[in-house]
Amino acid sequence: MAASRPHDLVVLGATGFTGNRICKEVLNSGFSGKWAVAGRDRVKLERLAASLAGNDGNEPSIVVADVADPASLLEMAKSCRVLITTVGPFRHWGEPVVKACVEAGTDYLDVCGEPEFIERVELLYNETAKQAGCYLASAVGFDSVPGDLGVAYTMSLFKPPARCTVVETALTIRGGPSGFKGHYPTYESAVHGFASAGELRKLRKEAEQARADASVVRRSMQRLVEAGQPAANVSVVFTLPSRYYLTLWQGFGSMFQFLAGKPWGRSLLLQYPRLFTYGMFSHEGPSERQLSEASFQFTNIAKGYSKGAPEAPDQAPDIEIVTRVSGPEPGYISCAIFVVQAAITLLEERQSLGLPGVHTPASLLRDTTYIDRLRSRGIKFEQVQDATVQ
Repeated sequence: MAASRPHDLVVLGATGFTGNRICKEVLNSGFSGKWAVAGRDRVKLERLAASLAGNDGNEPSIVVADVADPASLLEMAKSCRVLITTVGPFRHWGEPVVKACVEAGTDYLDVCGEPEFIERVELLYNETAKQAGCYLASAVGFDSVPGDLGVAYTMSLFKPPARCTVVETALTIRGGPSGFKGHYPTYESAVHGFASAGELRKLRKEAEQARADASVVRRSMQRLVEAGQPAANVSVVFTLPSRYYLTLWQGFGSMFQFLAGKPWGRSLLLQYPRLFTYGMFSHEGPSERQLSEASFQFTNIAKGYSKGAPEAPDQAPDIEIVTRVSGPEPGYISCAIFVVQAAITLLEERQSLGLPGVHTPASLLRDTTYIDRLRSRGIKFEQVQDATVQ
């Protein structure tokens, strides 16, 4: 039985940039369960484990596993109740981990932001995960917890018979005086994502019969519809501080998209990340100062009807609720908080989860205390009066 396994939680890819952040969050969150760090290099794992000793002197255990070695992945999955993986790009290295978790009946969480992989997992593993009694959820990091759970939180403020019908979401990311930086693997995933856009369109066509939607939030809305609950139309925009940055975004975005579609172009993009991102992405990643200065904010403007539906076809909504979800640097600090608290929620509130299978963050966690857990770690979910995007 999963409850008798030697580890409650294992972090795979623990010695990487993102994995290291997640391990520190496990320690800082006060997690009291049994956990382990996992990866290919035992020496690096031993060094990491020593740095993660708690106040009682206990260190996390070590599990040596390689995404290119299915046997080691299965052994790792069988050793724990919940697995967090950061090993990407997920389109290359994600599916063997998912397969091992399903075979072992282990809950799986990742911080993937690659739609092709996310939707492929739902299409191929939803039924087998149900049969295995395990929960699989991708994008349980900045992609896409604050957006997905932020919409769910906002909709929950419409008390019956009132109903939310539209949510408009604006995302703002701020860097400090030192600038906003990202780590190379995130950039690498984006390059391959643009390159495989055709494969994603094909996958979505195949998934139509399996009722899979095109984005995390839309898939969460679909889950509400399938459960006989009201859903809402959701749109998301990304804000930029000035026309200058808008021009840069458009120019670099167009060049990036063109080059990612050519083999030689992808080679250039991957070889010179600084050049093609205006210095934003590098192999070194952000400094501690850059991480400490950055922050994010989602502003949700929701509208609906106090009686549940319009009394006439042309009646405008008569309720507006504005919420904000905000927190520290999104890609690594907040990301670690999101996925670690999700793992702890899975371990401690299994009775509040829905049916096993492949889930979005919201469909998995909406009926738990997950948002309260995030608040305790510095992520704000709040109702506000001012709809201005700050």
